[in-house]
Amino acid sequence: MWLTKPQDILNLPVDSYEESEFVFWDVSEWRRVPHKFFLSYDMLEQRDVSLPYEEAHPEAAKLERRGSMETSRKVSSGKPIGSGNAES
Repeated sequence: MWLTKPQDILNLPVDSYEESEFVFWDVSEWRRVPHKFFLSYDMLEQRDVSLPYEEAHPEAAKLERRGSMETSRKVSSGKPIGSGNAES
């Protein structure tokens, strides 16, 4: 799951949780969705932050790069390049 907080939202986190407005990525609609959410810090993945993301999670980074390449193949009509129906 991907989530972040809007930069204009200010709140004071408690030692073990935050209750705030977060932005989630809706994979079914391919857009960001704001949602009030209770986030317990023990729900978060523990990572070694001393490593760059690509080194700490090489498989996830590879999938993300592949996904961004697929997205960049879209043209303004929203159809993938090479999908036919080219205008003459």
